[in-house]
Amino acid sequence: KWPEEIAPNLYEIWWDITIDYPRLENEQDRQDTIGISFGGCAFDFNIWATGHFAPFSADQILVGPNMTPITEIPGFSDTYKGLYDPYQDGVSARDPNTSNFILKELPGAAYNKYGMIPLGDEYGNAYGGSRAYEGNGVQFSIFACPPNNPPAFNPPLGYVKDFSLCPGSTIYDTIIAVDPDPGDIVTLTILSGPGTLVTEPGESPVYGYYSWTPTEPAVYTVVFKATDSHGDSVIDTATYVVIHNQPPELMANDTSVFRCFGYEEVCYGVSAYDIEADPVTFSLLEGVGAIDPQTGSLCFKPHIAGQYDFVVEAADSCGSDTASFTITVEINNDPYINRYDSVVFLCGIEEICFEVTASDPDEEDSL
Repeated sequence: KWPEEIAPNLYEIWWDITIDYPRLENEQDRQDTIGISFGGCAFDFNIWATGHFAPFSADQILVGPNMTPITEIPGFSDTYKGLYDPYQDGVSARDPNTSNFILKELPGAAYNKYGMIPLGDEYGNAYGGSRAYEGNGVQFSIFACPPNNPPAFNPPLGYVKDFSLCPGSTIYDTIIAVDPDPGDIVTLTILSGPGTLVTEPGESPVYGYYSWTPTEPAVYTVVFKATDSHGDSVIDTATYVVIHNQPPELMANDTSVFRCFGYEEVCYGVSAYDIEADPVTFSLLEGVGAIDPQTGSLCFKPHIAGQYDFVVEAADSCGSDTASFTITVEINNDPYINRYDSVVFLCGIEEICFEVTASDPDEEDSL
């Protein structure tokens, strides 16, 4: 491995394949190969060959268990054709090392089965350290990574949501992003629009919890973005229509009632109007009797005539309204017969006639 300051993730692998050219019938030796296994899907290679009488190019590089020629792999690009050995064609088969390669001293160390080869002795000076000879070579890049799929919102956005809110209330929504590629990290953000999104990047699915406290009724558009670890993203919008819910309006007026007898029940209907048709609850804040919380029917039993004062409240989930009113109760007084005392003298059986009269304290009553 080369030092990080030279290049990250840069490895240099050396191997020697001996081919006995004087005895070319040794087919087994001529077919020596070396296999190298890499994990990943994108690589950049420099491969150099210092053998003689053996042309070397990308056509000789086979990849994978099926030994696929690298030139047939999608994404292959021979980025640098390498150096041609001008002496290769003019040397003797028995003297192949007369080729004039250029020695390059490199940083690093050499290893054998016993570990790193130390410098300082004949063997170490010959085989230790790190060096290379420029010769036939090929430099190429492979990008065989599967295509990345962008994330998506699930369920999809693009919707319109209506909110009827009490002033000062908060709207909430849950944004979910998914990615079909295992291991991709998805990040949710707000590109534009009001509100905040509480979320953490992670593998699919990723949840974002949106909240916004509108200051006035309006139509609010929020643009959300989901981005995966490859930089692919999806953008979509959500529209929130906010209406401020109004409290009910209570309606109650002063009135008068007439009853024949004391303690006879008096009922009076209090009504309320709610523009959103929300359920309204009635309450009796001051006064005698009781009020039906659903219908607003106020009932009491006056024992004497007079004025009875009430304070009533009508409330929905967002507020209330109150009203004060007076019910004047008139109670009928019983009529009475006027006494008629007299002495009548009769000689025998005779008819007696006299006038019976009655009076009523309620002058407007008729008897």
